[in-house]
Amino acid sequence: MAIRSHHWFHNHLHNKKYLYRYPKIQYKCIKGHPVLLCVHKGVEEIHKLFDQTDWSLRLHDRALAMRIDRLDMRELELKTLHPPQKYRIYRWLGLNQENYAQYQQLKYQTDQLLFLEQKLVSNIISFAKSVQWHIGARFEVKITQLHRQHWARYKDQRFAAFDLNFETEVLLPKNIGLGHKVSVGFGTVIPVKT
Repeated sequence: MAIRSHHWFHNHLHNKKYLYRYPKIQYKCIKGHPVLLCVHKGVEEIHKLFDQTDWSLRLHDRALAMRIDRLDMRELELKTLHPPQKYRIYRWLGLNQENYAQYQQLKYQTDQLLFLEQKLVSNIISFAKSVQWHIGARFEVKITQLHRQHWARYKDQRFAAFDLNFETEVLLPKNIGLGHKVSVGFGTVIPVKT
C-alpha cells in the first residue's frame, strides 16, 4: 500500500478535493527525528502500512530507504482532570485570516488572550469530535504565558503562529496537534511537568 493511495495519510481525495477534517495521521519532527502520530482510524491504517514488505520511498526522483527507529503504542483514556493540566503548544496556527484581522483589532492584550483562549477551546472540541469523544463537561482554557508570536511559512503562505503555555481540564495526548496544518507538525502540544 503506497502512502499516496489512502486519504488518511494526506486528506486528499482522488479528484484532488481536500477533506476538511482533523488529520488522523500527523507528520512531525520531534527532537530531530521524523515521527508519525496516529489517532483513531489512523491507527488502523498505520498497521496496514507496517504490514507491507517494501519500505522504499520515492520522493520526486530520489529513492529513500525507510526504517523504524522506535514504535510506541499507547491507549489513552480521554477524560477531564481536576486540577487542570498544564501544556505548551508550539507553532500553533489558531487563526485564519479573518480571525487574525479580528485579533489585531483588539486593543488590549487581555482581550487578545481571551480571543486566543476561545480559539484553543474550539480546537480541543474539534480534536475530541474527530476521535468520537464527547467531553460532556464544560471546560475552559487559560493561557498562562505567551512566549512569542511569529510568522510561519507553509507552501508559500504566511501564517501567524504562537508559542504559548496554557492549562485546561482536558487531558490531551502528548504531541497531538491543535489548530491548522497539524498534519505537518504545526500546533504540537506537550504536557508541562510541574
